[in-house]
Amino acid sequence: GWIALEQAIIIANLEGAEVRGLVVEEHEDGDVERERYISQVFQERLDQAGLNGNLAFAEGSIAETICDRAEVNDLIVLKLSHPPSRNILSRLSSGMRMILRRSSRPILVVKGQVSSLNHILLVYDGSPKAKEALFIAAYFAGRYDRKLTVLTIEDDEQRGKAIIGEAKDYLAGDCDNSLLREGKNGLDETIINTAAEINADLIMMGGYGLSPLLEAIFGSTVDGVLRRTYVPVIVCQ
Repeated sequence: GWIALEQAIIIANLEGAEVRGLVVEEHEDGDVERERYISQVFQERLDQAGLNGNLAFAEGSIAETICDRAEVNDLIVLKLSHPPSRNILSRLSSGMRMILRRSSRPILVVKGQVSSLNHILLVYDGSPKAKEALFIAAYFAGRYDRKLTVLTIEDDEQRGKAIIGEAKDYLAGDCDNSLLREGKNGLDETIINTAAEINADLIMMGGYGLSPLLEAIFGSTVDGVLRRTYVPVIVCQ
């Protein structure tokens, strides 16, 4: 989970924000020395970065505890250790899916590397949740002068151009590039391949659009991206 802390520090340095760490154990551990060590390393890293924050330890359901604590924070940053499975039964019980479903805050998941937000790939389809991602992408690109590419995946070219046009109108001069792709190879594969092609170091997209049961049965583009991604992903609810 330390890579999540490093990603949170990058964001906090940009925003002048506090970093609030959370360690959740499903069962009481009682290892005082371990908790003391984690707290010490956490605080030392914040001191090195010149940031304020704190670290809390909690017992209970990991997903539920994270969602409850999210109510008083602006962004959740998580290490992506267990992306949603391809198996239907596993998806139904996935803690990551529960967090993505229940959280009222954007979620930044980190897998093997952190992002400095140098080049954001915004996946945009015009849906309400994609618009949440659009608003946050516009904020980062405009405030911090980050490169922003808009990707729309749509087999109907005319509709696709209209969706991209909507995003570009909102972004004004903050959109550096826009791409319209067909989804013949699957939406998640197209997103990951495009991120690699343009050297994006962050993917930003909307959250689940269907009901929990339908998402579990048919799968989701969000799930596919989280399984395949090598760069951090912000999912906006």
